[in-house]
Amino acid sequence: MYTSNMKTLNEQMIRIAKEHGHNADFNSSGGVDVFISYTDSRTGQHGYERFPVNNLHQLKIALGY
Repeated sequence: MYTSNMKTLNEQMIRIAKEHGHNADFNSSGGVDVFISYTDSRTGQHGYERFPVNNLHQLKIALGY
């Protein structure tokens, strides 16, 4: 039974990514894009790497577990 306080898998993955300090949002292919920030050690430039994830296993890998 679905109730309004239950979350979809994508909503849960976004919440988990944000709890780990990363940005995340729905993507056009039906999954979630997780954006992980980095700093280039040589140049000092900051950027984001995008990891498209479709399940909890891929999210775990993107988060480095």
